[in-house]
Amino acid sequence: QHGLEPGVAGARLTTAQGLIIETDAFGRYHIEGIDPGASARGSNFILKLDMNSVPKGSKMTTQNPLVKRLTQGVPVMFNFGFK
Repeated sequence: QHGLEPGVAGARLTTAQGLIIETDAFGRYHIEGIDPGASARGSNFILKLDMNSVPKGSKMTTQNPLVKRLTQGVPVMFNFGFK
């Protein structure tokens, strides 16, 4: 997992468009078919972690929600941190 801590199984993520994603048994997820907008400029994409889906007492160590710039053909990784 690229030197990262293991993920949390069953964590829920939500997009600004209302798509709900749940992580697999290893805390991984994949979203396909996102339209990055105009190919020259791309667009911002917002993803939020549902704190009710992670272990009780967890505290975020990253921003929530996360906003990243999407550009056609460039993979993007959203990693949420909490302890």
